[in-house]
Amino acid sequence: MTGSAVEVPGVETRGECALKVRPGEFRPAVFQPATFRPAAFRPSLFRPALFRPSVCVQGECIPSVRIPSVRVPSVRVPSRRLSSRTLPEIKSKCVSVLAGRDATSYNLCADVLFAFDRAAIRPGATAALRQVARSIDKRFPDGTVKIDGHTDSRGSDAYNDGLSLRRAEAVKRWIVEEGGVSAWIQCVTNA
Repeated sequence: MTGSAVEVPGVETRGECALKVRPGEFRPAVFQPATFRPAAFRPSLFRPALFRPSVCVQGECIPSVRIPSVRVPSVRVPSRRLSSRTLPEIKSKCVSVLAGRDATSYNLCADVLFAFDRAAIRPGATAALRQVARSIDKRFPDGTVKIDGHTDSRGSDAYNDGLSLRRAEAVKRWIVEEGGVSAWIQCVTNA
């Protein structure tokens, strides 16, 4: 290895957890003025070539193996600041919008979208989803949309990864089929 990694701690913005309410009831929002992620740096790495000679034990032989060297270039992740935005087409109290220099994030209340341990979109979520779909189609018609699926911390990591992906796929299906969004869409998990 040709250097050590540099770790920069993130900046934590405290917020109050949202109150649990039944679908259709008013839910007070938490305002988050900005989110900041500092820059990070991983230096380049080098692993020299390796050679394992052939070995014979009781007449059984394993041939020799040569593994070439590997060089991994350094990576610099730039800092990013996302600021809260108000968009006129977003009227739902359950949708918050954060925007940075090259990305915009629409955050929807998970308990409005899905029931506990489910990946089917609740009927009461359609108004918020329709506003988001129209906003994406208006502001980013040729953009790329990344949908992050989330779950709570109950259950195994493998189960929650599957549930969060099913949730992301359900939102993707809805905004394409019902919302008419034609942008390229990628689903990821964040269990």
